[in-house]
Amino acid sequence: MDTDENEHNFEDAPLGYKFKQINGVFMRLANEQLGEDGITFSQMAVLFYITKNGDHKISQKEICEATQVKHPTMVGLLSRMEDKGLIIQVPDPDNRKYKVITLTEQAKLILRTKRERHAETDRNIIRGFTAEEVKELNVLLTKVYRNLAREAESAANVRVNAATEDGAKIALSRRSKDL
Repeated sequence: MDTDENEHNFEDAPLGYKFKQINGVFMRLANEQLGEDGITFSQMAVLFYITKNGDHKISQKEICEATQVKHPTMVGLLSRMEDKGLIIQVPDPDNRKYKVITLTEQAKLILRTKRERHAETDRNIIRGFTAEEVKELNVLLTKVYRNLAREAESAANVRVNAATEDGAKIALSRRSKDL
């Protein structure tokens, strides 16, 4: 299949498919670039988050919530980052249940070098766009994100409500059998 045919198929594809394809290409490119420094996109997201929010103690739980990564996955991710010398995890002296995460000098150096690469990637994404198109793209992508986030939250609430109702039905069923 040639490039023109791929572009035509992409143009006619459903939006969800387009976002999936764009995400796949973006992640491949990002991981290739980050792989040069031996880190992954997920690890870089954690480094960026810690840098942006370094004005307070940052816990695993906070990073999980911010990056939408489940706790067991984050534990492994942070452990690998610590093994690579990117972060330091120490028990929080105020609450020993939590670990405080800080960046190492090695991580700070990687972040400085990757900032320019990040800006270059952003420039490549919008190559050929006018300033007005870039502004409109940002508005539209924000709307898409908010719509999907609302839908995901709504679906999660439906699952919780259904599970609660099922639990209540089971409890009532057990009580009626006991009577």
